[in-house]
Amino acid sequence: ITDASFTLESQDCYFGRGPQVNGSDCFVISAPYVSVTHFVISRAENSSDSLHPQVSLTDRGTNGTMVEGKLVGKGNTVAMKNGSVITLKFK
Repeated sequence: ITDASFTLESQDCYFGRGPQVNGSDCFVISAPYVSVTHFVISRAENSSDSLHPQVSLTDRGTNGTMVEGKLVGKGNTVAMKNGSVITLKFK
């Protein structure tokens, strides 16, 4: 996927190649190097600014996810802003 964009309409949005449970919103990426759940983008539930909510990315994949060219690392979370560039790393 290149130059894709989306609007975060729910609190959590899952990205990966596997099915999600509990009716979660997700974005399916059909590629062998993508983890079942590669990363999750979350909107802060208590964000005081509804027009510019606090948004973060949590890396859950084994191959890695980069935000603005920096490796996040499995289990780590980074803050994002409108227009942040996400890159999937693969071995």
